Amino acid sequence: MEPAIWHTRGTELAHEIDATTVPGGQLRLWYLGQCGFIIKSSDCTIGIDLVLSQLYDAHQNPRRLYPPPFPGGSAPRLTHLFCSHSHADHLDLPTLAGILESQAACRCIIPSGIQEKGASLPQEQMMYAIQNEAIKLSDECSVLPIMVAHESYETDSRGFSRFLGYLFSFPGISLFHSGDAVFESNLVRTLSPRLPIDVMMLPINGTDAVRKHLGIIGNMQPEQALQLASLSHARLVIPMHFDMFANNGADPEAFVRSAQASALPFQIWVPKLGTSIWIPEQGKRDSHL
Repeated sequence: MEPAIWHTRGTELAHEIDATTVPGGQLRLWYLGQCGFIIKSSDCTIGIDLVLSQLYDAHQNPRRLYPPPFPGGSAPRLTHLFCSHSHADHLDLPTLAGILESQAACRCIIPSGIQEKGASLPQEQMMYAIQNEAIKLSDECSVLPIMVAHESYETDSRGFSRFLGYLFSFPGISLFHSGDAVFESNLVRTLSPRLPIDVMMLPINGTDAVRKHLGIIGNMQPEQALQLASLSHARLVIPMHFDMFANNGADPEAFVRSAQASALPFQIWVPKLGTSIWIPEQGKRDSHL
């Protein structure tokens, strides 16, 4: 796998996102690394798992394999900012603080099970998501928080999940961002009444003995991500969590080859840093994807 480089970054990328107008019934997604995306609809601009600062190890050595695209204070205008769980490559406090300080209208949504992580942030901008309790984001968009297992299920003393995926509903399009998650039967049962799900955004870095020795909590194996996407009747699959860290990556092209070898009936977008994709509503896929 070649080192990740930015296709577009800085003010050019931020301006592109701000300047894009999305018609009703479509979405545009930009990839900002690891599990970080900006999702723009006709009336929402949603950031999820954005990490816009450098990350360091215990010896203050940089951990990222590529720089952030821009700092939080220079991010494009967002209506909502989501985090799936508390790990530093998903919830980065400098990123959240920078965005919320510079964008008073933005609302930040994190799992209620990690509410303490938001204590230092402006509470008038914070919302705390509970599994299976839908949140209306705008006239045309809502989200259902889904409890997921990052190897295991974890809740706080109130029973609120510490790990959430988010199932977004837009006109004509449903989209699931799993955050970090493993494939297991409870997740399949939770999603099954809500099928089909048009877009599945799933981690593919899996787990193995080396990662376990390093204390890295696992995610779906690539073949499990393909299985979940197939069970969800997805039309587009976006692999994620493969490019930020040297010791916890994956090969997305191998993921594509596995899907092709199995003749699975969906398309795959392997995101490159700073690139985007248009997603049409169901029924218009052939001419747009």
